[in-house]
Amino acid sequence: MRAGARLDPLLSYLTIVVVAAVVGHMLTGLERSLWIDELITYWVSADSFSATLDRVAEYQAQGPLYFLLIWGMRHCFGESEIVQRIPSLFAGIGIFVVAYRLARLFVDRSGAEICVLLLAGASSITGVFTSSRPYALAILASLLATYSLVRWIRCGKIQYQIIYFLSLVSMLALHFLFAALIPAHALYVLGIKGRQASLVNIFGTMGASLLVLTVQMSQLLTTYSRQGAYSFVEAPNLAMVVGVALPLQLLVPLLGAAVVGLIWTALYYRQVSRPWTFSSDGIRLTLVLGYGPMLAILAVSLCGKTSIFWDRYLLMSLIYPVFLAGFCMRALCPAPAAWCIAAFGAVTALQIPVGNRLEYWREANTYANEIIARDKPLTIVWMGLVEQEDLTWFRNPKHEAYFLSLLAKYPLAGEVQSWPQQFDAVDFDGQYIGRLELLKTEKRPVLLVIRNIFDPYLYMPPALERFKDRFARHGFEERLRRCFVGICVAEFKVGETH
Repeated sequence: MRAGARLDPLLSYLTIVVVAAVVGHMLTGLERSLWIDELITYWVSADSFSATLDRVAEYQAQGPLYFLLIWGMRHCFGESEIVQRIPSLFAGIGIFVVAYRLARLFVDRSGAEICVLLLAGASSITGVFTSSRPYALAILASLLATYSLVRWIRCGKIQYQIIYFLSLVSMLALHFLFAALIPAHALYVLGIKGRQASLVNIFGTMGASLLVLTVQMSQLLTTYSRQGAYSFVEAPNLAMVVGVALPLQLLVPLLGAAVVGLIWTALYYRQVSRPWTFSSDGIRLTLVLGYGPMLAILAVSLCGKTSIFWDRYLLMSLIYPVFLAGFCMRALCPAPAAWCIAAFGAVTALQIPVGNRLEYWREANTYANEIIARDKPLTIVWMGLVEQEDLTWFRNPKHEAYFLSLLAKYPLAGEVQSWPQQFDAVDFDGQYIGRLELLKTEKRPVLLVIRNIFDPYLYMPPALERFKDRFARHGFEERLRRCFVGICVAEFKVGETH
């Protein structure tokens, strides 16, 4: 029996153990405090069905399907953090299953298992598996669409056409940007010879699925008009592009597999069977679907005024470099190198954080409520939303609930307001300065609950420093500060000289 054949069953067991460890690790984080985007998800789906649709159209850049799902989950199973996150976790488990099935269309069992191990270590993808946002479900829908498309053009069966259509519709109803995958599908299909499904049927199905966007046209126009809230001013640089297109999480094990494979082949040439070679179809799929949408979004970001070249907006493509790396590893090395890949996947996967961001709003607001009960301050909340920099939009009373949306889940007692960082520079009608003067007269303190955007463990975040300087100009000195992960709570009182 060949060495590779003996190791294949053990590789299967290790794959199961690693995936189970990743899922188990994520289960431990389901009860943690919601972070800011998840709190907005909670607020969007907090009221009636129609109110959820209205808030999605006004404040979200994703489709309504996910938020309606969360609305239904909360009405059926309660409003805990676990209920809000469990759809993403189930979607993550489904992604592992569909990824394995898709890889098996192009490689043998060991190759598919290596792909799954690499996926377990790809934190840019698995990080959304416990986040109460649409990304995990959108990845699952897009992956299922690709799998059903490949099966459909190979066998021509109508059930795969139906699955493909429903997957595309679900994908577009979850996240608009995933529409970039459809032209990539079309390009992939054009390169396939011997198709069992006609181009008219294939392209007709793609076109029919795009009709779902016409239903959401008003939301698309609103999202486009507010593109600055979802993008970056700076264009992507070379380091950013390389980091997204060729992540170290894939390059390191690929290099290790090649080195170990070459050494093993040189030492035991006669005992090693001819390395498995992948089909051109598999390479075409991973390159077109992995880098086609990525290049399109890069071009838009370079040519436009703002950039959306960010891994969160490239999730429809990021899984395909994982397949490409897995296919290459299986071709480059015999089974012993697979152990290196498996070990890397296991170690990396167990280091994945339990979510893509940690912010302890629940703990911070609990502590803030203790201070509120004691000192009766004016509480100012700064959620660090991009829209807070648009003062015209911020000062519109219509959006006040949005800027205090975290209170829907973690309420604060007493009087709570949201102020901009530069409140004294934009106080055209005396709203903020006049309030501070009244507080000085009443000897009431100000309690600031502020989000630390850049470093969740920073004791003096830049936003807190700006607020502190402005409060000091008007006679309020910092008397107390306590920082939680991602959040700081600080109390300011009138100085002795005032």
